[in-house]
Amino acid sequence: MCCLVVLTGTWPGVLVKLVVLTLMTWNGAVMLLFIDMYVLICYVIYKEFEYLGRTFDMKIASNGAFNDDLGRVRFNYLQRYISHFASV
Repeated sequence: MCCLVVLTGTWPGVLVKLVVLTLMTWNGAVMLLFIDMYVLICYVIYKEFEYLGRTFDMKIASNGAFNDDLGRVRFNYLQRYISHFASV
């Protein structure tokens, strides 16, 4: 930063400060993209497990026995997944 002190009042000094400020802003924006993607992926995975948990809760009896065919539960889940992305 010592070399920028000499250029403080001149046009090259102002230009250098603007370039540095622009690069720092873009760097911050790119960093936030990674955090936003992480939050989005965590949210989607949470919602999927929440749905699967509700589905399994409906299929489990009070004595702990599973009342449905696991293959059919998987097939229904895949149908829901495919129909959701086919409509988008």
